[in-house]
Amino acid sequence: MDTLCVANEVIKVKITKNVGRGLIAAYLGNEVFIPASQVDLVEVNLDEFVGKTLEVKLLEHDARRHQYVASRRELLYLELKAKKANELASFAPGDVVSGVVSKIDNNLGAFVKFEHNQGLIRLRELSHIPFKEVNEVVKLGDTVNVKVLKVEGNRIDLSLKALVKTPFEVYAEAHKTSEVVNGKIVQKLPFGAIVELAPHVTGLLHVNEISWNPNDNSLASMKVGQELSMAIINIDTKKERIGLSLKVLVDNPWGRVKAQRG
Repeated sequence: MDTLCVANEVIKVKITKNVGRGLIAAYLGNEVFIPASQVDLVEVNLDEFVGKTLEVKLLEHDARRHQYVASRRELLYLELKAKKANELASFAPGDVVSGVVSKIDNNLGAFVKFEHNQGLIRLRELSHIPFKEVNEVVKLGDTVNVKVLKVEGNRIDLSLKALVKTPFEVYAEAHKTSEVVNGKIVQKLPFGAIVELAPHVTGLLHVNEISWNPNDNSLASMKVGQELSMAIINIDTKKERIGLSLKVLVDNPWGRVKAQRG
C-alpha cells in the first residue's frame, strides 16, 4: 500500500462502493473512506456516487482499518464560502437586484434569498401603503426586484418600496394645476378640510379657498364624508401637498369692482 500525505492534501478518488455509513474509494492502491456526513453539505443518496470520480480532502489515517479518511464536504463548504463572499462583495447600496422571498416574519419583514446570500426587507421598507400582514405585500416564493440600502458584514438591508412610486407621486403625475377633481372630506380642522382625492392621497381645502365672500369662509356647513368638486391650485411634490379651491370654480365678484382712491 502506498503512503499518502494526509496533511489536508486534496486528491481525486474513484468511488467503489456504498457501505451504508459512507463511501469507499480507491486511490493509488489505497482505500479511502468518506463518512456519509462528509459526502455533501446536505443529505444525499450515497448510491448515486458509486462509480464516480470525486475530489476530496484527506483528513486522517485510520491505521486499525488500514484506511484513509477523507471529506468532500469540506471542499464544498470552502467553495460555497468563496461564492458567498464574492456575491456579497458584488452588492452595493443603490443596486437593484432580484431574489426570491424565502421567509416571512410579521415582526421583522420579508427575507429574500439570492444565489448564496440572504437579505431582509424590513417592515418599513415593504410598502408605501399601510398593511397588517407581510403577505399582503409579498408572498413566500415570490420573485422580487429590490434595492440594496446597506451592506454591513453579512447583513444586507433591502427595500421594495424604493422601486415603487408613492400614491402621491402617481396621483401628481396624472393631474395638473387648475384641473377639477372630486374628493371626500375626511377631516375638519380649524384652518380647513382634509380631502381624500384617491386612496392614500389627500389635499387641503383651506378656509380662504371656500368662497369669495369672507363671511362664507367657514366649514360649518360642511360635513365629514361630503363629496366635493374642487380645483387643484398647487401641487408640492417635495412636501407631498396638494392645495384645493372651491371659490375658483365660481365667478369672482371682486374682479368687477371698480374703485378709485378717494
